Amino acid sequence: MRKRKNKKKVKYFYLDTCIAIDCATGRDDDSSFVMEFLKAKKHRFISSSFLFLELGDFKKELLFIRNKFDEQWISKKILSEIDKKDLNKSELKQAREWIDKRILTPFPNLKIYDLLQTEDDWNLAQRISFETNLKDSDTLHLASAIIAIRRLNIEFLYFLTRDSFLIKEGTKFIKDFKIKGKMVVIDPKSKVFKNKFRIK
Repeated sequence: MRKRKNKKKVKYFYLDTCIAIDCATGRDDDSSFVMEFLKAKKHRFISSSFLFLELGDFKKELLFIRNKFDEQWISKKILSEIDKKDLNKSELKQAREWIDKRILTPFPNLKIYDLLQTEDDWNLAQRISFETNLKDSDTLHLASAIIAIRRLNIEFLYFLTRDSFLIKEGTKFIKDFKIKGKMVVIDPKSKVFKNKFRIK
């Protein structure tokens, strides 16, 4: 009687915004290569809806800076006014289309979830905020990733980021929260990660 081949376990990767920007802009070839490698292996990418908000902000800032350079603004004035953007409807539409073209289309195996839904979810985010030195956006991403493990029945989650401070603070919180065997915050360019997935 022939033995059935064991199905490969699906691996899940939570994308921090810096990794998504690497892929969208090509600003880091090594990071982009790793993501393409994981995509080819049919692994699953997830993230929070906060990712879209941050990507939208990133693109809108690029458009604003480009416009103001064309208007011959000096850098100091651009930076002082960057939170008072005056983009028109066409430019705002460009920001949304950029996300579709550079992230959603190239990565069809990326699923976006609204993970902070309940009072307990937000209590977790508050706990991370009070017990770590993370800024608000990183707090929300880390909380979302932890919630995803339970809500999506994920056996083990790789939280991918190139932010060394987020790795340090996130790792400490995961240990204190007693989910060390369920999740790791890691740089996909690191030797440890590449060796784990045999990425050359």
